Amino acid sequence: MEKLKKTLLTLCLTVLGLFAASIVVYLGNFDMKLIAWIQPKLEPIYDRIERRPMP
Repeated sequence: MEKLKKTLLTLCLTVLGLFAASIVVYLGNFDMKLIAWIQPKLEPIYDRIERRPMP
């Protein structure tokens, strides 16, 4: 029974921590800041891809 309590506590704290982290990312707009930092580095790779001509 004690092991079940410890497992449930760990699970609850993990879920709470992930939720708090998602709120911080949302409020700080860190996902868009990360994309804005990565996008210029990915554009040369993307531009080298062969594409079909548009009709």
